[in-house]
This record gives sequence, structure tokens and C-alpha cells, in this order.
Amino acid sequence: MLAIVYVTLVEAMVWAMQLRGPWYDEFYTLYVTRPGLPLHYAFDRWLADNHPPLFYALAHATTWLGPTIEERRAVNLFILAAAAIQLAWWLIPQGLRRIGWVYVMALACAWPAIDRAAELRSNYLAFASAAVAVAALIAFGRGYRAHRRAEWAMLTLALLIAFNVHLAASIVVGSLAATMILRRLLARDMGSALRLLAAATLAGIPMLINILGSFGRIEANTRNFWIQGGFNAARWAIETEVERALTANPAITLLAAIGFALLAHQSWRARRLAPKADLAVTLGVGLVIGCTVMIAIHLWRPFIIGRYLVTLHPVFAMIMALGVAALLDRIRPLFAVLVSAAMALAALSAIRTNMAQTWVQASWYGTGGAIAAIRQRCPSTRVHIDWTGNLSTMAAPPFENRAVFPFAYDIVARHFGFPLTPESDHFMPHDCPTLFWTEHIAGQSGNRDSLVAALRAKGFPIGPAKLVRIGNGYILITSPTR
Repeated sequence: MLAIVYVTLVEAMVWAMQLRGPWYDEFYTLYVTRPGLPLHYAFDRWLADNHPPLFYALAHATTWLGPTIEERRAVNLFILAAAAIQLAWWLIPQGLRRIGWVYVMALACAWPAIDRAAELRSNYLAFASAAVAVAALIAFGRGYRAHRRAEWAMLTLALLIAFNVHLAASIVVGSLAATMILRRLLARDMGSALRLLAAATLAGIPMLINILGSFGRIEANTRNFWIQGGFNAARWAIETEVERALTANPAITLLAAIGFALLAHQSWRARRLAPKADLAVTLGVGLVIGCTVMIAIHLWRPFIIGRYLVTLHPVFAMIMALGVAALLDRIRPLFAVLVSAAMALAALSAIRTNMAQTWVQASWYGTGGAIAAIRQRCPSTRVHIDWTGNLSTMAAPPFENRAVFPFAYDIVARHFGFPLTPESDHFMPHDCPTLFWTEHIAGQSGNRDSLVAALRAKGFPIGPAKLVRIGNGYILITSPTR
């Protein structure tokens, strides 16, 4: 069952990578990791972004995948393969196979497993690295092989990667590690607590160095930021991800609830938490601490949006896997097979749904495809870029934003095979419309009259015009001049 789900997931990822249109942040990644960029210059520019440079370095090292965003997204398949190997290493030999396969099944259902994989950004690496780190912490927390150097080194590696992908991932995984240390201290297992503390400390050093070295840039980047601030915005984003995690696979959620009811009864009778309940509570406390820290940061500087919260999904997946495993431990093999089949079928359905939702997300190909269709009907149609809606973003740090917009418009125009008319050329054909194109303006409320007035002030003899909004962009379609 797991093999079928895994193969289906990989197939869905590949299709989504090819069919999803690119969005602005992907063009940014493509620009700062383009071939031929001197590494010392590139690294400095990577540090200027709010993200640690790990994914940028990985993207730069895989430029051989191809020149397009769709081709370069395949780097996430290598991340998936590495994560799968790590998860198998942690969960198969540790006596955690039942927990492990339910955990992987839940991860396959999570929306970041396809949606974040189908983009050239660090969010999928954050999701995959957090999944491995959670599995490593659980296996290490169970006490298996905790005294062996290989396991300690592998745990340190898992935390090292998870800590250095994105600040949100660092906070969530760091909070989980802290609660696992506290758990071992409360159990008076000083040896395991110290080994876990040493692993987390060593893994956190690069992150701390990066934050100290880049804090001034990050603080400057977020003084006037596009993310909505305030407690309600942060709460809504977190609630949305929690709802997504709990509804990704209804069969797993229902079985986990039954399993936790059994664990609660067992814990009440024994007057102490059952081992699986103990681990689930520890993860829950770590999750609450991590969300509290992120909200506190968000109240200082806007920080929390959905795609930065992908690391919440592995935590919920493991909590639910612990509950399901508790139920599977208590039912007959035939019933275990039946409920496992129900989870697998729900996983296949979730993968199909996630793939379909990923394809239809707004992208630059929405407006680009519409322009190509207009030019196909009337080949002498001229296409201008209207920079008005992009000026605020282009003026914001990092300064690469000034170059990424022309870079992105040119890529999309070449993808659909239409030329861009220079801004200085004000000629408007008599037989076909002239188009003014703007992308990446989510949340802006420009209207036709103001756009026409601004273009007339620049010297364009615009008559009647129609404004068409597509996704996060628009096309101002002007009638042919007479």
C-alpha cells in the first residue's frame, strides 16, 4: 500500500512541476542562482534575502537540470529521495515501522507534499527536512541506539538541515528539540538529554551565525513588508494550516482520535502517560511553543503566512501516526489490513485533489497565456509592460527586485512566443489592440480609468479600453486607433 501511495505521489509531483505556472519568488530564485554567477557574489546576494542560503546553494548546484523553472523544480525530487532514505533509516530498524508507515502516509497527503514541491523555492526543503527531523527526534526519544555515535551524527545532520532552511522551520523544529530535551530531563535520563542538547546546539550554530550576520539586512527588508501584520493574521494562517493537516486524510484523523481515546484510558488506569501518549504530548507542547514564538515575532515584524508554515504538517502527521499506531496495536490483523486500506485509499484521493489544486493556482502564465491568445487572433497586437503596479515591489529590498521583474516578463513572453514592445515606442496599430501587461500585483486595487490616465500622460494615444484581471495580474486591452 505504501509503495502504491509513494509512486502515485512522485507521479503527481512530476506532473505538477511541469503544469504549474511560475510565480514571482520562483523567478527570483532562478535569477540569483542562474549559471555563470560568481559564487562569492551569489552567496552575498543569497544572504541579502530573508531565507538562509541553503536552498539557494542547492539550486545553484543543480543548474544542469535545465534553464527553465519547470525543469529546475526537479531539484525537489532529489530532496524527496534523500528524505525517503533518511526516514527509512530512522523508522524501519527502530521498532517504529507501524508508526513510520502511517507517518509517511500522512505526509504524502499533506498539501505541501505536492504544492510546495511544484515550485523553485525553499518551502519544500523545509517540509522534507522537518519531516526527517521529527522522525529522528521520535526515534531518538524512544531511546533506541541513543548511545551510538552514528545515530547521534545522523540526528545532528537532520537538525542541521532543518534549522537552516527557513526561520519558521528553525523555530518549529527547535521548539520540538527543546521539549524532547525537557522530556528526557523530567525522566531523569541525563545522558540522553545531554546528547540531544549537544546535537541541537551543534546543529544550531550555523543558523545563529547566519542570523547574527544577516540580522541588519533582514530587519531592513521587513520594515515595509508585504505580509499582513497583527495577531489575527497570524492566528488565521496557523488555523488554516492546522485545518489542512487534520482534514488531509480523514481516515487517519478518525483512527488517530480512536487511538488517542484508547491511550487516554490506558494512561488513566496506569496513572501515568502511555509511551505513545507521552511522545504525542511532547510534540504538542513543542508545537504550541513554536507557534507562540512565531506569533511574537509576527507582532514585531510581519512574518507568518501559509507557505512558511509547512513545518507544522510533519508534526501533526507524527502525532496522528502515534494515535493510529496505538489503535493498530490493539486490533486483529484482518482489521488492521482493512483500516490500512482505508487510509491508503484516502491518501490516493488526497494526492489527486492536491495535484488538481496545485495546477490551477494563479501564476504569470495566466496573463501570459491570455496575451498569446489575443495575438493569435490578431498578430499585429502590441504588448507593453505597465510597470505602475510593480514600482513599490521593485523599490523594496533586496535590490535584485529591480532586475527580476524585467527578467520574469521576458521569460514569460518568450515562453508564449510574443515580443515585448519598448516603453519608448508609443505607436498603436490601427488593426489590432495594444495591450498593457502587469503581473504580481496581488491586493492592489488599480482601476481602468487611473491606468488609462497614467498611460496617456506618458504619451500613449489611448481611446476606449477594457481592464481584464487574471490571477494576480491584469491586462489593459485598448481598442485599435482610428
